[in-house]
Amino acid sequence: MAQLALTCFGTFRVALDETRSIQLSTRSARALLIYLALHPGQPMEREHLGTLLWPDASREQAQTSLRQTLYRLRQGFSQAGAADDYLLVDATTICFNAASDYRLDVREFNALL
Repeated sequence: MAQLALTCFGTFRVALDETRSIQLSTRSARALLIYLALHPGQPMEREHLGTLLWPDASREQAQTSLRQTLYRLRQGFSQAGAADDYLLVDATTICFNAASDYRLDVREFNALL
C-alpha cells in the first residue's frame, strides 16, 4: 500500500507516495477526508457526518450529499490506483483505515505542540 500524504496547511494536496496526486474537486470531499483522517480507526456514523458537513440541510438532503461526496472521494482514490485502501465503508459508517500508511500535516503539527 502506498503512503498517502495529506497536506492541509498552505495549498491543499492529497498524494500517494508524493508522486501521484489525487484530485478532490469539492470542499466537502476534502473536509470529509480530513475529518476521517483525524480520527483513524473510528467508524463515523453516516448521519453524524451528514449533520456535521451540511448542518442546514434536511436529514435526507445531507445523506444524499454525503453519498455524492463519498462517491467523488472514492473516485479520486480509484483513479490514483488506491480504490479502497484508505476508506472502510459500510451501510451505516465510514472509517479511515487506521492500518494505512499516511501522513497528515495537521496531525504532525498537533503532535509537535
